[in-house]
Amino acid sequence: MLEFLQNFFSSRQFIPHGHCYLWKPELVGLHLLGDALIAIAYYSIPIMLVYFVGQRRDVPFKGIFWLFSAFITACGTTHLMEVWTLWHPTYWLSGTIKAMTAIVSLYTASELFGLIPSMLALPSTEVLAKEIQERQRIETEIRQLNAELEQRVSDRTAQLEASNLETQKYAAKLVLALDIAKLGTWDWDATTNRVELTPECRRILDYGEREEVTYQNLKERVHPDDVEQTETLIVNALKERQDYEAQYRIVWSDGSVRWVNCLGRYYYNGSGCLERAIGVLADITDRKCAEISLQESERRYATLAQLSPVGIFRCDRDGNCTYVNDRWCEITGISSQEAMGMGWSSALYCQDRDRVIEEWKQSVENNVPFYSEYRFQRRNETISWVLGQVLPEIEQNERVVSYVGTITDITERKLAEDALRESEEKFRQLAENITEAVFWISDLKKSRLIYVSPAYEAIWGRSCESLYANWFEWLEAIHPQDRNRIQTAIFERALLGDYNEEYCIVRPDGQVRWIRDRGFPIKDESGEPYRVVGIAEDITERKSAEISLQESEEQRRLALDLTHIGSWDWNPKTQQAIWNDNHFWLLGLAPGEVEASGQAWRDRVHPEDIKSVMRSLFKALKNHTDYEAEYRVIYPNGDIRWLMDKGRGVYDEKGEPLRMLGVIIDITDRKKAEAALRDSEDRFRRSLYDAPMPVILHAEDGEIILINRIWTEITGYEKQEIPTIADWTEKAYGERQEIVKSMIDRLYDLDRSVREGEFTIRTSTGATRTWDFFFCTFGQTARW
Repeated sequence: MLEFLQNFFSSRQFIPHGHCYLWKPELVGLHLLGDALIAIAYYSIPIMLVYFVGQRRDVPFKGIFWLFSAFITACGTTHLMEVWTLWHPTYWLSGTIKAMTAIVSLYTASELFGLIPSMLALPSTEVLAKEIQERQRIETEIRQLNAELEQRVSDRTAQLEASNLETQKYAAKLVLALDIAKLGTWDWDATTNRVELTPECRRILDYGEREEVTYQNLKERVHPDDVEQTETLIVNALKERQDYEAQYRIVWSDGSVRWVNCLGRYYYNGSGCLERAIGVLADITDRKCAEISLQESERRYATLAQLSPVGIFRCDRDGNCTYVNDRWCEITGISSQEAMGMGWSSALYCQDRDRVIEEWKQSVENNVPFYSEYRFQRRNETISWVLGQVLPEIEQNERVVSYVGTITDITERKLAEDALRESEEKFRQLAENITEAVFWISDLKKSRLIYVSPAYEAIWGRSCESLYANWFEWLEAIHPQDRNRIQTAIFERALLGDYNEEYCIVRPDGQVRWIRDRGFPIKDESGEPYRVVGIAEDITERKSAEISLQESEEQRRLALDLTHIGSWDWNPKTQQAIWNDNHFWLLGLAPGEVEASGQAWRDRVHPEDIKSVMRSLFKALKNHTDYEAEYRVIYPNGDIRWLMDKGRGVYDEKGEPLRMLGVIIDITDRKKAEAALRDSEDRFRRSLYDAPMPVILHAEDGEIILINRIWTEITGYEKQEIPTIADWTEKAYGERQEIVKSMIDRLYDLDRSVREGEFTIRTSTGATRTWDFFFCTFGQTARW
């Protein structure tokens, strides 16, 4: 590569071009001058073309100008190389520049060929001249139109200034009106999402003077419960191209909530896209609070009217009914439609109708409240008593517009009054005919007896007249040991409804009797007790029975303690229990060490026994049978004791268990004896089975209990082959079995001592053997 470059720029390989001209000065000068001037001309033309194109930006086909500049510059360079090669023969460089000039020239020619049709389409000078004339004419017209337009603009400006003045006056009035109405305006630019607020609007929405407002942070101020509803109204307004109106709550920065009423109108561009929205905002918190209060008041009134226990109605001064509630219809037995006008009077009881209507007229004429008790008769002929009350409904100008009244169902009260009168008569008859108890009524505040039944004379042995004359005679008759306690109780607790005492009295004849005395306060209209009603019973016989029962219970407790039997009383529903001291000791606990309960008992039962014990217990409760179980308990020190548990359930009328009573007994010694007996029996069986002589053992019912090994070896019979002694005699003695039975029976009848006898038997193989039998009876003779 280096060699190529050296040859490319080398002038040593060739002779200068001047040699071709034989270095004649006039010839060399001619070529030098011609090529130099051509080069200068060629370089000047592109400079002027570039300057022209740069100055005239409206010249079409700028590209061809740049190509011509490049082509002419390249041609100038070839002529400049001609001057160079007169003395420096770098023909390789000169040829390369000519080749490049040829390439640029051909490319320029091809581009020019393609542009010829477009160039030919350019307007000619004549066409341009005509266009210039046309444009001059149009310009003249435009100047005339501009003059007219300027005049019109001047006129319009004057009109706009006048209109603007009116607009300013209107705007000032509008601002004043908005200020007076406390309305704020807002302007939302949908393209930038910015919102412009007036000062009043900023105050309503709790924005600072310079705080930026956007649709998003404005939305964040809306109460969370109202966001969805507000957004829905906005979407619907945009969808329907209608004005927007909404009432919603906003939350201020201090947490307070305000109600606002927002109205807005949306504006769209030519393509139908939303551009902006303008509207007004009003703080309606006070109005909303008033509306809510009014709605709540109306709702409470309506609810009160519907749920009120009294009937409510409205009518005019002539008695024409205009409204009744449901309770009124229930009481009177007629519908609201039937009650309208004077229809309500048809339901009045016939004996009361004229009186009630006359009382109503008198009340209206004298301008006094209506108050009366009267009756309604229902369609089913039942009668309801009511208390009717009516007051006038007055407007601010003191004019009576209607009458509002109530009817209260007092049927039960009327019936109660009749029943009370009847009851008082029955009470008097009952009190005077019952001899087992004394009924009394007293005014404790005045220490005065109001009533005492005749039974007082039989039980106290004193006259009723003496007690009426001296109320303290009752206290004087109480046994000295009880007198102070009873005097304190009746004066301090009787008026509170907490008087229930037992005490002894001493009759004039010296006899002592037990009394149970109870008192109940009677209250006045203000709720203050003013009397006490009581009943005093002679419980002498019951007290004697209780004393006997206590003695019997003490004897039972003593018997349980002496026999070390534990007693228990268990409630299956609450798991609560009552144990005597022995019960605690039998569970390995000190009395009161744990709270008696079903769980405390289960905690002591051996884990291997608890399931079977609980199964027996609940089976007994379910089947209403006695409960019995034997199980082990584990003492806290690890000792294990056996207990026998027995119980019986107490059930209600539905058969549900109320409680279970029972006892537990320590049977550890018995269990040990039974275990020892089983061990002894096992040893006895083992000795019999391993005895060196044949042995058979059977029960009193003839069942074979044991056949030892030697017996089987001799006879060939296993125990399963001869299950009873009858089977044995049949197989061993065949036809002689009856004779053998009688012989054995005789042996059993001989004083239970050991007997012997010789018998010939037949083995399982058919062989005969003669045995010398020894018999020992342990019970009754076997049944064959």
